[in-house]
Amino acid sequence: GQVDGFKCSCLYEGLAGDYCELSVPHVCVNQCNNRGECKGGFCHCEEGWLGVDCSIPSAPPAEVEAPEQASSQSPLIFVYEMPPQFNTNILQRRQTGNSCVHRHYSIIDAKPALNNSAFLSSYSGWYYTSEMFLHEYFLRSPHRTLDPNKADFFYVPVYGSCNIQLLNEPSPRLTGGAKGFK
Repeated sequence: GQVDGFKCSCLYEGLAGDYCELSVPHVCVNQCNNRGECKGGFCHCEEGWLGVDCSIPSAPPAEVEAPEQASSQSPLIFVYEMPPQFNTNILQRRQTGNSCVHRHYSIIDAKPALNNSAFLSSYSGWYYTSEMFLHEYFLRSPHRTLDPNKADFFYVPVYGSCNIQLLNEPSPRLTGGAKGFK
């Protein structure tokens, strides 16, 4: 927003408003499937659920209802649960709240109680968009299997292009005074 010529750019995720005083949802993989809390790009799953997006039951299937996306539709895809440094850690290292994700949130109807605010989800046009989009898509696909022995295909979710973006940011060392660089 803008007030008396001052515009807050709200660089940090989860903030909006004229002075970044309002809270908006953080971006997590599949927004934790409503089975956990999204904090700074990581899902903190409720009891009974695991995984990057809280979609894997932690109890045997007889005790917990299987995820909606688990199916026997061919071909079957197994999505690896990678260590965070290969995907979700990048959500913590973003330079701004809109970097390295395919969507971000803004407030469209702020109510006095922020819990009742309405949010708008917007999509990014950046090249790294496809990484998180594909990851979410395969996690919620009816072709997903939780059993690697039944899989026809395997998906390894690595968010590499955002690391490239971070490496391509201007460096004072290379732009300000080094001879031969402009």
